[in-house]
Amino acid sequence: MSVKAAIISHAAALITNENVASVRRGLFEIARKVRVQHHRIHFYFRVDDPYSFLLLQVLQSIPHNPTLEIDITVVPSPMDSVAPEREKLAHYGLRDCQLIAPHLGLIFDDNYQLPQTAVVEKANRIVINGPRNRMSIEDLFNISYALWRADEDALNDLARRYGMASVEQTKQCLADNYQQLLKMGHYNSAMLYYGGEWYWGVDRWHYLANRLAEFGISMPSLRDFGSISSVGFQPKNANGMVDDTEILKFYYSFRSPYSYVAIDRVFQLARKLGIGVEIKPVMPMVMRGLPVPRSKKMYIFKDAAREAHLHGVPFGKACDPLGKGIEKCIALFFYAQGEGKAEAFITRVGKAVWAEGKNINQAGILQQLLADIGLSWEVGQTWFQAPDKVNVWREEIKANTAALNHQGMWGVPAFCIGRKGFWGQDRIALIETLVEQCSASNRTDLAKAD
Repeated sequence: MSVKAAIISHAAALITNENVASVRRGLFEIARKVRVQHHRIHFYFRVDDPYSFLLLQVLQSIPHNPTLEIDITVVPSPMDSVAPEREKLAHYGLRDCQLIAPHLGLIFDDNYQLPQTAVVEKANRIVINGPRNRMSIEDLFNISYALWRADEDALNDLARRYGMASVEQTKQCLADNYQQLLKMGHYNSAMLYYGGEWYWGVDRWHYLANRLAEFGISMPSLRDFGSISSVGFQPKNANGMVDDTEILKFYYSFRSPYSYVAIDRVFQLARKLGIGVEIKPVMPMVMRGLPVPRSKKMYIFKDAAREAHLHGVPFGKACDPLGKGIEKCIALFFYAQGEGKAEAFITRVGKAVWAEGKNINQAGILQQLLADIGLSWEVGQTWFQAPDKVNVWREEIKANTAALNHQGMWGVPAFCIGRKGFWGQDRIALIETLVEQCSASNRTDLAKAD
């Protein structure tokens, strides 16, 4: 490993160290008390973001506390470089929030549709004009609720009550607010910021709630996925063969820290439920022509570390695997898969990359990783050298990417069971509940497309 790579790897370990994070939080609280400041949460809200609407409902339910302040900043859609698949993201977010909201005790009905541009513009104009009228979280909820219900009469009533900023004023304010968000170090909506750390949506709410609970601030807790109602399953098709509702397809990238963090839980879940796992490797986003700006990479890395610590997954001393090593790992994966060691391979490589700081672009490292799971380097090399084998796995990668896109997804980890797709390691608990609570003799619902 080069000196530069070693320095970066050790710096990554320091950045993600929980003890260091704890000290940093303690220093922030000391400084806050010295300045005689309240606890202040910054919420970056977007009117047409379903995750913002869910999070708004959580904030609305916080009991009054004179020591807690919530500053809300309305922002526009994120810039293209952080949302390369904007249309897919919008449709997936709608579907995802419809799935999780009722099981978290929140409102997001199945009949909600993506709001029209003119309606979004009107909602933004009302919200931007709002601060002069001291708009509250309840007011924002009313505006958002009218927007998602496509209730134009309610929105018009709110416009008359609060007034509307001009189109130009609204555009300028949204642009200024987004620049503020970027300056703070983030790029997305449905974000909470407190004491130097970011928390995304309802999925990360528990971290902030637990942090503030240490100071005696009562915070609402979301119901977990255990409240999901039963859905049916059917393990065999008409021919008596195992149907694909008994296979969990796991779309994986060797450069995705979230994919690595998910590995153990995915296979534990499969063993618990008696279903198979089919690993579907894909190229990293940047190698598929999808940009990942530095701010996004940093947030993902820090957030993945937080999730890894929560689930007891070794993480921190990382070495970016981008380069030829990615393609070689994909090639070697198909070798390992043929030997019945696919799980062992992605686990060993993942730990090497994200917890041990090993550079998989070095042949010696890959040779050792293969040896660690009892595979031959001599045989393994043929999978990225022999044209016939290279063609096989390249076609598989293309097919996996096409299947992922067909499900309306592009990022990883992603999961499919039957014809239902789920994006992100945050949805593993949901998959478990959906499968576990249903009858073993009736899995037909999962075989239906969303």
